[in-house]
Amino acid sequence: MKKIWIYVVVIIIVIIAIVLMVNGSTKESFVAEDNAVIIADQKPSENVTVHYVKLKKAGYVNVVEVSNEGIKETIGTSELLPAGEYFDVLVKTSRPTRHGHRIVGELIIDNGDGIFNVEEDPAVLDDTLENNIEAEAGISDDASEEIDLVLEAEADGFTVEEENIDDILNEDETFDENMIQDEIIDEDMDVLEDENMIEEENTIDNDTEIIFEETNDTVVNPENVNLAE
Repeated sequence: MKKIWIYVVVIIIVIIAIVLMVNGSTKESFVAEDNAVIIADQKPSENVTVHYVKLKKAGYVNVVEVSNEGIKETIGTSELLPAGEYFDVLVKTSRPTRHGHRIVGELIIDNGDGIFNVEEDPAVLDDTLENNIEAEAGISDDASEEIDLVLEAEADGFTVEEENIDDILNEDETFDENMIQDEIIDEDMDVLEDENMIEEENTIDNDTEIIFEETNDTVVNPENVNLAE
């Protein structure tokens, strides 16, 4: 009878664990597609704002500027983005974007080395496996700084998960290349602080030894003193 109860308890625990795993792996998403990128019209700048990125696998957003003559030039690439979705990804450009030109944001999959290489890292393809997933926008002095992300997504052909809009947009997981650099700087500062603490401890120990030696030199042993008669 005890064995039966043990089996029942084990089965219940397994069922609960499975339910928790399923619920934990379910994350609300802004769009239904596995991969997506949205860029709205923006003013000339030294950065390009990619307003939304969703990646099934780790990858990048490669930004290409297209002139009025149709000449294409890669002007920036995001840092490596882990799988997930991001809002307002700032991509530093090699030069300021120009009024009247257009920009294209291309989704790229990392080949596993964590370093962007235009020749080795493949583009992310849509469900037909024929077209690259990319977004296009204009550069204009008159571009509005406020955008409607839902309208932009629908205009680019993505399926917006309307029941998740309020929750996700309130979370607003903004990604900035500077975050990685800031983390590196913080780590370096921690190392410097640790090194300074060690140096201070060594200095205090050395000073203590010197003081102790000087003190020993001045100690007088009463047994060795000849008292005058």
